[in-house]
Amino acid sequence: MQSGFKTGRTVARPIQSTDFADLHSMYCDPDLMNLMGGRVLSEDESRDRLSAMLQHWDDHGFGICMVHDRADDRFLGRAGFRVSEIDGQLEKELWCGFMPDCWRKGIATEVAFELVNVAFEELSFEDLVAVSLSENKGSKRLIEKTGFVYEKDVVYAGHNQAFYRQQNPEG
Repeated sequence: MQSGFKTGRTVARPIQSTDFADLHSMYCDPDLMNLMGGRVLSEDESRDRLSAMLQHWDDHGFGICMVHDRADDRFLGRAGFRVSEIDGQLEKELWCGFMPDCWRKGIATEVAFELVNVAFEELSFEDLVAVSLSENKGSKRLIEKTGFVYEKDVVYAGHNQAFYRQQNPEG
């Protein structure tokens, strides 16, 4: 994960300060932000999020990667892991977000399966969690398809969310 990961159609590398324009383009998309439980962000808010993602890498040695199309290097989204406090517990969370032109093409599924492998085989996480807005059926379908099991409903980031967990099969 230190250098990123690849799937059949994507290549991902750790986020860098030079990724501001791509990241901000995500945070300016109202359809995407609505599904992620937020609102369109200002440039300053996007810079703050980028700074937090960079700091996460420094603090934990893993984090969010920028995902690009292998064929044409087009920016597709961001995906990776973050340590999050959810329902009073520190958890390692799978975190994905893709541009709307990637939706319903299997790209998020491809990336999520690879990230689960990285979490358990490379990073040796004991478990991994994922959350989704309760009404985001596409996200919940992706989470379940990649092997997560629904555990409970939580209030997270100010929203009602479905909380899922996947255990490392190696223990």
